[in-house]
Amino acid sequence: MHRDAGENRITWPNGCCGGDLITIDFRDEQADGNAGYGILYINNTETEPNSIETYAIEGFTHGLWKTYGPFCAYEGWHNLSFTSDANPDETTFTITDSFGLIKAAGGMSHFPKRFHTIAPSKFCTPDGGLDSAQMRKRNRKLIAAKDQRRPREQLIAEGFAVPQDPWGEYPPLSVYNNSGSTRPPALRTERMYGSEYTA
Repeated sequence: MHRDAGENRITWPNGCCGGDLITIDFRDEQADGNAGYGILYINNTETEPNSIETYAIEGFTHGLWKTYGPFCAYEGWHNLSFTSDANPDETTFTITDSFGLIKAAGGMSHFPKRFHTIAPSKFCTPDGGLDSAQMRKRNRKLIAAKDQRRPREQLIAEGFAVPQDPWGEYPPLSVYNNSGSTRPPALRTERMYGSEYTA
């Protein structure tokens, strides 16, 4: 059951202007779940000094899909750890932001996983509206979400930014493989951007 259906349905709250809302989707190919256990570490850059918020990610024992979140992940780097049950080859995960940008993905052997978020969330509605910096970031993420699955060569040929490329001081907005390569996503991204950006 996908995150938009039945008891796995999620609700996106308003807010999270200092970061972005993220969800973590697990998919188990045998539909018997994954009884493992993990922890999501969110770096709260809104506080002085910065603090780490932790959330338990408890496994699921039935079903094809399980979604956790949404969590407000402040702008910056965060980590997810997860220890699989006895069948790690059956389960994959995807971390997605409120715009639909894929922030991290892989199998059970890819943990711990580091990922980056940029403010604001799609559902940030501050009194007085977004400031100019928030509007630029929001617009960039809206375009990147539309383009992340378009072939890299096509985006470049048409003069558009590639969401998988670093953007100014920020890491790639998406780790989705749009290169047309058949290499595993983690190897493709690591070769192009270094290990800190691996899918």
